[in-house]
Amino acid sequence: MENPNDILVFASLFWGVILVLIVWSTVWKGLALWQAARRGDKGWYIAMLILQTAGILEIIYLVFVAKFFSGWKTSARPVTTQQSVPTPAQVSSSETVSAEHNTTSSV
Repeated sequence: MENPNDILVFASLFWGVILVLIVWSTVWKGLALWQAARRGDKGWYIAMLILQTAGILEIIYLVFVAKFFSGWKTSARPVTTQQSVPTPAQVSSSETVSAEHNTTSSV
């Protein structure tokens, strides 16, 4: 006869794995269904709603079809943007405009 403690350990481990899979699948399914609805992908939406693939189909959709993670940066470096250098004509025209506004008339 088996030890009753072994059965309890197995049952608790089994239900723990099931709970983790439910949470994992629900998170990915929510993200993928949201993206499919926003993009108007009815076929993908219906397939992901019906099929239970533990998040695999949803991850495939998000990565390869919706390109959901394509805009994410993987490095911690700050993103710097190139600032355009004004041409001499732009500098002189802005100085003229600011000079006109700074003149005061004395009466």
